[in-house]
Amino acid sequence: MSGYKPPACAATDQIEAAIVRKRPLRLKLKETVDLPAQTQEVDPLDITAEGGAELLHYRIRRSGLETKVRLDRILKVEEI
Repeated sequence: MSGYKPPACAATDQIEAAIVRKRPLRLKLKETVDLPAQTQEVDPLDITAEGGAELLHYRIRRSGLETKVRLDRILKVEEI
């Protein structure tokens, strides 16, 4: 994935801790060409690597939909 810039270690550590402890997160995501900026409450499931980028796999709490996002699209992480 071109243009990937790894996030700060503290943000990645916070996400990994939430996965292990099964704690929900509120994510603020950057705007993209396809999607507006958004905030979502999620259950984080896993972090994987694809094409040189790290991805967070998560379940959206409101809909139950499982999806993924590149870590560099996450602007802010809060445990809820």
